[in-house]
Amino acid sequence: MGSQIIGLPEGSKEIISNREFLVNDDGLDIRIVVSEDLKQIEAKTEFQINDDLHHIIHSHLFIHEPIVEGRQEQINKDIAKVQRSLIQAINKLVDLMAFITGYIFWVDNLRQGNCFCSFDKEHWQDVKKRQQTGTGSAEWKTITSLNEHEEKTLQIHIDKKIEPFLATHHLFKAIKETDSRHQLMNLALALDLGIKEYLVRKKSDPEIEVLIKKLPSPPLDRLYGEVLECFAGEKTPVKMSIIKELTDNRNRLIHTVIKPDQQNLDSHNIKEYRAATEITLYHLWLDLYPYDEIITLRYKPLLEQYKHLLRKDYFKKFISKLENN
Repeated sequence: MGSQIIGLPEGSKEIISNREFLVNDDGLDIRIVVSEDLKQIEAKTEFQINDDLHHIIHSHLFIHEPIVEGRQEQINKDIAKVQRSLIQAINKLVDLMAFITGYIFWVDNLRQGNCFCSFDKEHWQDVKKRQQTGTGSAEWKTITSLNEHEEKTLQIHIDKKIEPFLATHHLFKAIKETDSRHQLMNLALALDLGIKEYLVRKKSDPEIEVLIKKLPSPPLDRLYGEVLECFAGEKTPVKMSIIKELTDNRNRLIHTVIKPDQQNLDSHNIKEYRAATEITLYHLWLDLYPYDEIITLRYKPLLEQYKHLLRKDYFKKFISKLENN
């Protein structure tokens, strides 16, 4: 049996100090290495092929014989399947890193790079020469690095196959946006998706998912109030008036044509809406995954800074809970 290696060629990018994560995707054991300065990422894996296909690939790559008719499609199909797993593994890890650490990555840049294949780990061929697909490598820039606690938390989530809420993508979009209308729309969408994703994960019940998808959604202040209280034992920390104000402003934008110079949203309001959305999502996350020490460490100072957005006495209750644990 031969083996096909998909990933970056050895030595193509030197990673001096790194963090390593192990992911299993579609039966493939994938090793992802992130440089300590968070400027490089590599993903590698192996998969088994039969002797016949191994011979064809070897002859094509090193003896330059033509591919047997009909086999090129099979080779491309096998390579593309593994490449998709690499891309998916990188994307999931990057999404987790963005949520857990709070670094806002420019996702488009993370999808850029090259993917290579080899069967002897010495001679590598650029997959793009075979077909135009995605990428198996990525780069991004930041001013900080992963610490051991973040690395440990990320690996736990990977092992448990936990992904961040889709809602966080809209939170990040709101942070990157400069137009306050777009920021508001994304924050409202993050709140709407967040509570629904939470309910589906909390119960792991197909009936809950069907109800959420098929029935008209109650107002967000009701979902984060009495509905959440039924599942989590408490309402969201954020005052219901803040959530209602945010959604009312969103609805006015939807039903009214407002020019940029006529909008009634200042940067202070948007900043507080963003903080309220972050607090709300972190609260949902920690109810599902209370072991996440990194989010807990980020959650506390956020509560301290925006006490005026919280329900009365919630902060004291949260601190008391931390001390008891």
